[in-house]
Amino acid sequence: MTHTLPDRTDLAPILGVVLAVAIPAWLLWEIHVRAAWSIAQGAAPLSIMPWATLAWVRLVERRPWTSIGLRRLSGVGLLFGLAGAAVNVGISAGIAWSSEALGIITPPSSLLQQLSGWQIVLLVTNGALLTEITFRGYLLDRLRTLLHGQIWVASVGQLVVTCGLFYMARGAPQTLVWAVDDIAFTAFFWWRRDLSACLVAHFLPNAIASSLVALHLAG
Repeated sequence: MTHTLPDRTDLAPILGVVLAVAIPAWLLWEIHVRAAWSIAQGAAPLSIMPWATLAWVRLVERRPWTSIGLRRLSGVGLLFGLAGAAVNVGISAGIAWSSEALGIITPPSSLLQQLSGWQIVLLVTNGALLTEITFRGYLLDRLRTLLHGQIWVASVGQLVVTCGLFYMARGAPQTLVWAVDDIAFTAFFWWRRDLSACLVAHFLPNAIASSLVALHLAG
């Protein structure tokens, strides 16, 4: 009997999932737990992750970007993305109002202390790309594939991973906002299977909010 090694395209999704979790976890640990790096130092490798994910899909897995739901943005997709952006803002505002009403204090963000205005814009907008491409698109879909189509299990796994990463960076109160947003975005992703619309819904509010913060700091 002869034994053949698995093709690298079969092992690539497993390794890709490990890297998609391990690299951000290590970077956030170094920045926020060990405090070995500043936010500005850790932002550069984190900002590379979405583009590295796209390169991994095409060059290592040899699959199209549509395999993670990324396709040309259509007019319908744009409309759904804009509607999703409005829902995203509404959820965040509702959670913030509820937290204030319940007396839950959100600690001041260290972003304002360590970064300039334009650095905040780049970090927050790249955060949207990282979340949607690496986590929502790649990690969620590959977990579904490795779990033989178990969408709910894959969704819970992705939620646990990303909430754990966000907790390291921002603490419990803001992780609550993240979790509610993540559940809504994940449901939207499985409904439309359109990562481009998710990118619009996530990137646009992040870009506007961070730009307003940058203008406030500049003023």
